[in-house]
Amino acid sequence: MMFTLDSEIEIGSFKFKGVYDLVIKKSIFSTVETAVIKLPANAKVKRDGKTTPVLVKTNTQFNVGDEVTIKLGYNNSLKQEFKGFVKSMDMNNPLEVQCEGYSYLLGKTNIKLSETNISVKDLLGLAVKNISPAIEVQCDLDVTLVNVQVDGTANDVIAAISRFSDGCIKCFFVAYNKLWCGFINSRYSEGEQVFPKTTVNFRPGFNLVVNNTLNFRGIKDVPTKVVYGKRMDRGVYIFGESDKKYGISGRHKRTLNQVTTKSALLALANEKAADVNYDGFSGAIRTFLEPYTQPTFAAALYESGNGNYLGSYLVEKVTTHFGVGGAWREVELGIKIQS
Repeated sequence: MMFTLDSEIEIGSFKFKGVYDLVIKKSIFSTVETAVIKLPANAKVKRDGKTTPVLVKTNTQFNVGDEVTIKLGYNNSLKQEFKGFVKSMDMNNPLEVQCEGYSYLLGKTNIKLSETNISVKDLLGLAVKNISPAIEVQCDLDVTLVNVQVDGTANDVIAAISRFSDGCIKCFFVAYNKLWCGFINSRYSEGEQVFPKTTVNFRPGFNLVVNNTLNFRGIKDVPTKVVYGKRMDRGVYIFGESDKKYGISGRHKRTLNQVTTKSALLALANEKAADVNYDGFSGAIRTFLEPYTQPTFAAALYESGNGNYLGSYLVEKVTTHFGVGGAWREVELGIKIQS
């Protein structure tokens, strides 16, 4: 069967197929999803039902802030890969259009807050409450922060949450207008299905191309214990220490003074410990547009020769390339979620 690359891109009211080059980046480590589109500086467009196209300057057909929708695939079978807004564009040939997902709206906010005591969920609610179109927050964390001060944008609020939690609390978009926030690795390490299970199968020589950078890493080399503490009133120091199952050869110790309780410190410590202690592959694989793959999917790996199952891993980051040179994805893997 022949596979022909296909695309459908809409910027404002400007619709077209095909680009010089397109790169889309998505990750569970950031709210910022990006798409960089390279187009001819001039284009022929059909207007008002006329059959004869008119030559126009491409950068006059849309504006900064216009909505962007990108669909890619093979043989007219398309899937949505990106939805967001035009952030900027240059005057070069080819024309480069910088696009950003719904974090673009987060960056347009103006937030000044000072909270003595507030939950992470409520803090995110304050950050997005005046945004239009609305952004839904999905957060079931039981973590309260103290002495939170932000003078900036909603992106600064999210950066503060990450900073206060030593990067343990993840915030990213699970859909174009749904902002997810919570723990990931510690929950998977306990057998919980954190995200809806969508499994994609990968096998060298079948749907994996060259330049894979997978490496095996294990706990036994440098098992690390995580200790988070907080200094209370009158100099009292409380702490949460990760579970003993990870060993104690190494130590990761931090003071998190915005966290209020020992139970929260323990939850954060176990999240960090699950991140730095696990057996399995890490790195990236390179595949085609199919199977359709996005962050939070489960990537099932198989050996090239006998097809033996090697385990399933959380997809943490996807970079999608599309253009005159072909199409492929770079898929970065995280924690092993199934043996």
